[in-house]
Amino acid sequence: YQRRVRVLYALYVMNNRDRSQEPFIITSARDLSSFGYFQRSSVNEFLTFTARTVAKRVGAGRCAVKQDEHMIYAQCSPDGYCVLAVCDEHYVSRVAFSMIASVCSDFEAGYRGKWEGANKDDVITWKELEATLTKFQKPEEADKILRLKKEIDETKAVSYTHLRAHETPEHLVCRLLLEKKKKKLNQPTS
Repeated sequence: YQRRVRVLYALYVMNNRDRSQEPFIITSARDLSSFGYFQRSSVNEFLTFTARTVAKRVGAGRCAVKQDEHMIYAQCSPDGYCVLAVCDEHYVSRVAFSMIASVCSDFEAGYRGKWEGANKDDVITWKELEATLTKFQKPEEADKILRLKKEIDETKAVSYTHLRAHETPEHLVCRLLLEKKKKKLNQPTS
């Protein structure tokens, strides 16, 4: 069983109030370290172009768009900004949508009234967006449900190594309880 690598490439917050022009990047965070040094600028251009295209075409609400082996998750507010996450196709959509919803609420709380006049890219430097990008690079550590699933899978792997031939998980529990009871009875009392 091979786990698939889940990569989060970029997070964008874009101003898409004026639908007649291209959306402006209010702030962004990118991690292109999985690409070669000479590929990074063209990958960055591709990701930015794709994010702008999705932001321009999406109305208020949420959507997911597949582009080759990439997924773009977007949530656009009625106020005119859009948060986008660009990931590989294996990234868990529930985690992506919860992440961008969190970014939306944090952005709304911290930058209301400060971004509306943006008419060029990168008008705001938001360090928390970089922190969010880093945190969600490993979705099984950032998301409670995936973390729990990972722990259960690890527990199952350990449990099944203790199974004897033709023993069911129920028999294993009984056997381990009996062994524990025997150990207690054999311990010297002080």
